[in-house]
Amino acid sequence: TRRRSVERLSGLVDSHCHLQDTAFDDDLDEVIERAREAGIARMLVPGWDVASSEAALELATRHPGVIDAAVGIHPHYASAADEAAWDRIEALAAETGVAAIGEIGLDFHRNVSPPDVQRAAFERQLEIARRVAKPVLVHDREAHDAIGDALTAWAGPVGRAHKGVMHAFS
Repeated sequence: TRRRSVERLSGLVDSHCHLQDTAFDDDLDEVIERAREAGIARMLVPGWDVASSEAALELATRHPGVIDAAVGIHPHYASAADEAAWDRIEALAAETGVAAIGEIGLDFHRNVSPPDVQRAAFERQLEIARRVAKPVLVHDREAHDAIGDALTAWAGPVGRAHKGVMHAFS
């Protein structure tokens, strides 16, 4: 196939790309190379459960300086997380190759996990982020007020800085 010419835009960061998804099994290295050729300086690969978080860290280890990992439980998977999963996410969060906690948050559009379970998972992961002093990747779909309340409570007293990126916010 003919490759479209892409003007190079240097220094961009893709703050959310699920490169560990099986859709990339056949051409992952080529995808990464095309991104680099197009000027993507770094890519942040967030997890959505334990296995995808481990895979994100493995990618970051294989591609240092290019890929960073984020680890977390997406709101759709909050119901499936047992204590062993939480222990593993907490352990992964402390790894040096992990740049952020995510993809975390609330999704009241589909409610794959019940809202109360999502809220508990989100708050738990905000606390993990606080303990390991890492930013968060927040998924907000039709849950803006609840996300705002949780982030305001997490931020605490004025002057304390917590960092993060909003994703899919409504």
